[in-house]
Amino acid sequence: MRWRLQCAIVLLVGLLPAFGQHYFGGVGISGWLPAGELSDALHSGIGGSMVLGGRQYCQLWVLFGLHHYRLRMKDTNAIRQRPLPPTYQELNAVDAAVRLFPWEPVVLPFYLQGNLLVSAIGAQGDIASPLGAGTAVGAGVVFPYSSPCCRWFLELHAQYSLWNVLLRDALRPIARSWSVGLHLRLGL
Repeated sequence: MRWRLQCAIVLLVGLLPAFGQHYFGGVGISGWLPAGELSDALHSGIGGSMVLGGRQYCQLWVLFGLHHYRLRMKDTNAIRQRPLPPTYQELNAVDAAVRLFPWEPVVLPFYLQGNLLVSAIGAQGDIASPLGAGTAVGAGVVFPYSSPCCRWFLELHAQYSLWNVLLRDALRPIARSWSVGLHLRLGL
């Protein structure tokens, strides 16, 4: 019985590198710039993300992410919008994304990405529901990308997000933003 367990462990350990070639995880930092109605009330800021992804198909990747942005309100005298919006404090989101490489990634590691996301936009003293659902589109580049089974890589991306365009409280405006980020990804 003991030798069967040892054989199973050796076989499993031997398969891990093959499994790890297709999945990755990582963290990143993004600069955030509000757009639309929120641009009058919010400063630009910085946020972070954690992502798990799969690259089983060379030109089509699937990703799941967690995102957090700390929001900073402008001075009330600088806000043109009346009545004043709620004091927004943070934006958190969970998303699922599909990434498409229009060309062979080894030649030109440029990608296009579409996201569906569920967000929570926290505001101090606001009676509106913080929950929302939205979409995002983006583009980026992966480097160094030498083969589909590289062990680590960096991503530089730009993205336009509509955080609550699909579902939001009637009292909330559509939260729009631009972001530019740099992310480190490691093979699992």
